[in-house]
Amino acid sequence: MQIHQFFERNNRQDLEKMKIQNGFSFPQKELRGKKMTKKEKISRKEKQLLNIIGKDSQLSYKYIASTIGYKRENTIPKRIKKLRELDIVRGPYCDINLGAVGKNQVYNIYADIAYSPEDRDLLFTLLKSIPGIRWIFPVQQEDRFFVQFQCNHYSIIGKLLKIVAQNHLITYRMKASKNRWIIMNPNFFGPPLPDTRSLFAHCTLPDLTYPRIHPDIKWTTTDLTCMQYLQVETDSINRIRNIEYKVYGNFWTYSQIQYSIRKIKTSGIIQSKEYHISPYPRNKCCTFILVLQAKQKKTLLRVLHNFGRGCRLHKSYTIAGDTGFLFCWASPEIMPEIITIFDAVEGITTKGVYYLRTHSRRHYHKGSVLPPNSHRKVLVRAIF
Repeated sequence: MQIHQFFERNNRQDLEKMKIQNGFSFPQKELRGKKMTKKEKISRKEKQLLNIIGKDSQLSYKYIASTIGYKRENTIPKRIKKLRELDIVRGPYCDINLGAVGKNQVYNIYADIAYSPEDRDLLFTLLKSIPGIRWIFPVQQEDRFFVQFQCNHYSIIGKLLKIVAQNHLITYRMKASKNRWIIMNPNFFGPPLPDTRSLFAHCTLPDLTYPRIHPDIKWTTTDLTCMQYLQVETDSINRIRNIEYKVYGNFWTYSQIQYSIRKIKTSGIIQSKEYHISPYPRNKCCTFILVLQAKQKKTLLRVLHNFGRGCRLHKSYTIAGDTGFLFCWASPEIMPEIITIFDAVEGITTKGVYYLRTHSRRHYHKGSVLPPNSHRKVLVRAIF
């Protein structure tokens, strides 16, 4: 199977299975949930706070407090802590240009993997053990994972999946790209549903490519591990130190971690640092991946960029060849609309809508390309 032969078959049959007479079937308790309690509701000022940090994660607490109208600067971290506890705010996380870390190029590999439901646990364990796994997205249909890897040679992932397929455990489709993901956080004063009339509106399109830089820096294992924390966990030196000691048995000094983080930040390899903000607590969101295809890359990028702009939804998107991937947290109201929203759009084909099966941790995995202890030496060799 060639790397760019991806999503050749329309998966309408999969989507039709999800339809019922009055719309779509989905887990009522999981996606709709109960109404938000008084404790879960957020105030107007908290919505303003979310809008501000969603656009710029590096503003000072003093500036944010004066902009919103809080009298005390220390109110801001308290409000952010509350919003973390509600599972609305995560991060901020760093998007790191890993292609600039070593001599080898780094590819994002996206795989749509189908399997028999009885093999789910085995396959989940197997996928998690592959170095370079970034995330595993368990689809609402019980026989499918949507997976992202990052590695230097995408053919290696293809060969591994081919071996699994030859043992009759899976069928798969995959695509590779060096493009980065673009994030758009919610507008908490915007409508919950996107306006399809603005999909082709004039806009400044973002550059999805990473800059070609090659800093003359020798990276240590500590540096690479700190990159992992900056990508998906934290930039808190004390937290990194505690995790390394309690989980991995590594005793790192405060100054050692501080030096590595400063080294990373001054190297120019951090592309962005952003909060990941959901429009509602995550267990009350509809979470899905939308896969679109178009002959014209500019058309595809414009639609991905304009989708949901100004709305109360979170999206991140990228492009691999003629295929676009859009990850979204949104109101469950969007579910009956999303499958038909692009049907009348000329030049765009909907190749798949994959809904998250559960918001719990089981069969859901999100990590960094930089794995913990057992694979760290392997990673260093791969990058260099």
